[in-house]
Amino acid sequence: MRDAGLLSKYSARHILDEFSKAYLVKSGDQVLEYEVPKKVRDLDIKLGFYLFTKLRS
Repeated sequence: MRDAGLLSKYSARHILDEFSKAYLVKSGDQVLEYEVPKKVRDLDIKLGFYLFTKLRS
C-alpha cells in the first residue's frame, strides 16, 4: 500500500471492504455473472494484484 501511494488515503480495512464488493458466480467451469466495481478495479491495478484482468477474456 505504501509503494502504491495509497496509505494516506486508505486503511488496510478500507481496502478489504472495497474488495469485498466484487463478486463472481460460477457453475462448474462457466462464469455466469460477475461484477467488479470501477473503484475496486482501479485499486487492483494500483496495488499490482491484477486479479480481475483474467475475467475480461
